[in-house]
Order: sequence, then structure tokens, then C-alpha cells
Amino acid sequence: MNKKCILILISTLIFDIGYCQSQSNLIESVDEQKVLSIQNQKKIDILQRDFDELKVRFILLETEISMLEKEITRLTELINRNHNQVVNFKDNDLTVSNSKDIDTTVDIVLTNVQIKANFPGGEAAFRSYLDGEFVYPERCLGKGIIGSVMLRFVVDEDGRISCVHAIEETNSCPEFTTEAIRILKKSPRWVPGQNDGTFVKSWRVIPIRISPN
Repeated sequence: MNKKCILILISTLIFDIGYCQSQSNLIESVDEQKVLSIQNQKKIDILQRDFDELKVRFILLETEISMLEKEITRLTELINRNHNQVVNFKDNDLTVSNSKDIDTTVDIVLTNVQIKANFPGGEAAFRSYLDGEFVYPERCLGKGIIGSVMLRFVVDEDGRISCVHAIEETNSCPEFTTEAIRILKKSPRWVPGQNDGTFVKSWRVIPIRISPN
């Protein structure tokens, strides 16, 4: 084998080695990008969850202020009404009516509790319940609409749900809200909210977001 052939062979080997190294580097780079993409998606999911929680807290605070204002107005009217029923002035004498005529029933729904009401088994169990029961609206599914809704509802002392309504929803898919409300209403009894170890009637707000399969 002459010197020229040897040089060509060496050049070919060097090129092959360099090409293989380049391919290896490219594969490693792609793998690194995949790992980074997964990590970034996890960070995005965490940020989205934190955002949803902050939104719920903000809505609860707004709701609590509104409820307190309404409760103050209602109690003021109740006091004035009962005062007019109980106290009668006649010839400057003060007489008291039968106390059974006084309405003392006050149905208070709390917005701020020490332990909030929760689905039996917690958030993971609720998510599993949704995945198993939720029927994605056919029209929205066909159009690829990703629906979401923020539901507000009351959980009483026995875990029963009532007053379910949407405070935020996907306008392009109102059927999503209807289905979410249906699923929530048929869910098993929740664990009621608690204050000082006692079950109380309280408001609850939850976001429901399900992607079409």
C-alpha cells in the first residue's frame, strides 16, 4: 500500500470518528433538551397550580367582604324588625311581647374556616372521581376546546352540597360548566369544614380543568 492510500485511509478514519462524535453530541443535546422541556413543564404546572390557589384565595376574600357587608345589613334589619315587634310604647309604659314571636334563626355560611371542606380522600381522590365520571361535551371535543370552570358552592355540616354556581367559566363551551356542576352535585358527601373541631357550614371554591382526550 503506497503512502497516498495510507493518507486517504487515515483521513477517512478521522472523518468517521469526527462524524460519530458529532452525532453523539447531537443525541446528547437532544436528550438534554427533552429533560429541560420536562422540567420546564413541571415548573409551569406548579406555577399554574399556585396561580389557581391565589385566584381562589382572592375570590374568597372578595366573597367574604361581600358576605360580611350583606350580613351586617341583614342583622341590622333583623334587629330593627324584632325591636319593633317586641317593644311597644303605650302611655309611656314599656311592655314586652311574647318572645316566641322573635325570629332568632340565623343561617350563616362561613367563608373563612380553620379547616376547609374537602372531598373524601382529598384532592387526588377528587381528581380521580372527575376523570372517571366527567363526560367531555361532544361539541367542545370536536372543536378541541379546552374547558375550565371555577365553581363556588356550599358544604353543610353533614357534607351535603348546595348552591353550586360558576364564578368563572369558558364562554366558548358552556356545556363544560353544565357537566362540571352535574358531576359535583352527584359526588359523595364531602368532609365539612371545621372551626375548633366542630363541623360548620361553609363556602368552597374549586377550579376544574380537564383537557379533551
